[in-house]
Amino acid sequence: AHFELRPIIGWRGASWMTSFNPNLGWDLSPGHRGPPGFAPQWKVARRVGDGVMAGFEYYGDLGPVNRFLPRAEQSHTLYLAFDVDLPPWVFNVGIGRGLNGATDAWTVKMIFEF
Repeated sequence: AHFELRPIIGWRGASWMTSFNPNLGWDLSPGHRGPPGFAPQWKVARRVGDGVMAGFEYYGDLGPVNRFLPRAEQSHTLYLAFDVDLPPWVFNVGIGRGLNGATDAWTVKMIFEF
């Protein structure tokens, strides 16, 4: 079992938006309990058309908050991402590049809303 706290702190203007998610995750299974892990995310995007934004997203996994993993063992990925909000189509798609050896070299992500 796992519990996550994912607050979102952000700002959206007419042409730009930015957000930060200081995510915390707790393992609740017996034998795996301990301090929460810290997995920050941030995003900055600009409106490039009606209902379309393009920008960069960062996803990290730094390890437990009381003792971050060594940098070489942390996960760091930077995405070029697009948000489309043209009902009925609402989705986010991105291609990410791992920034160190502990991270997958390339990742494709898609989030669809219904």
